[in-house]
Amino acid sequence: MKIGVDIGGTNIRIVAADDAQNGLLIGEVSFPNSENYELNIQKIRDEIDRFSTDISSIGISTPGTFNEDGSLMIRSTNMPQWVNQPSITSRLSEEFDCNIQKANDTACAALGEAHNRKSTSPFFYISYGTGISGAWVNYDDGVPHAERVTDEVQANHFHNWKDCSGANIEKEFSKPGDAISKDEWNVIMNRLSNHLKVFMNEFVPAEVVFGGGIAHKQADIIELMLQDFRVIHPEYAGHRFTFATLGEKSALYGAIALLNKS
Repeated sequence: MKIGVDIGGTNIRIVAADDAQNGLLIGEVSFPNSENYELNIQKIRDEIDRFSTDISSIGISTPGTFNEDGSLMIRSTNMPQWVNQPSITSRLSEEFDCNIQKANDTACAALGEAHNRKSTSPFFYISYGTGISGAWVNYDDGVPHAERVTDEVQANHFHNWKDCSGANIEKEFSKPGDAISKDEWNVIMNRLSNHLKVFMNEFVPAEVVFGGGIAHKQADIIELMLQDFRVIHPEYAGHRFTFATLGEKSALYGAIALLNKS
């Protein structure tokens, strides 16, 4: 049995699948990401054990920045309780004698989306949720490969996008995105449109896919912004702007897709 783990700042999701290349999903569970790192690790172990004692491989989607050998999370905006703790791969390997792979959550989400598409056209994936980041997806003989943007692009582009992020929305308006008004969303969408224009000018992707929590929950508002964007910037009228088909579960399914590559 394969296990996929998606570690989010708010929730941790785990899915089980059979060992076939396009494994049938067997079960799924979700629980809050607590403030206690050790409790989180133990909860993940317990939930995996509930699925099966015969685990062949585990794929993990995780945010944060790791040191060079991947053994230590050195920075995380949304999960400070995980910083300077041993890598989850080493902690799970203490109990599970199997292949364990981990990757950046944005790259995992992009990979999950790529595996769920019929097209093999390259695209750029924007993860729009508590934070904002992106990943490039390209195909090699029909097999998708996802790579998170470089630290330089993250710093020079997506760092500026944080004024549209879920974390900033809650800070700026003192309420979550689900509770802000249409006028307040218009302010956010104007900013997002400006950031998107700068990004498109430099990188010119043929297709941009919006995924993540905000993209999933506020798709109608973002689509209205994109309609205006195409009118204001006709040079991008032929470019595709779409939404993730897997909603908030792209990274979870991407964690399973990691194992198909290994």
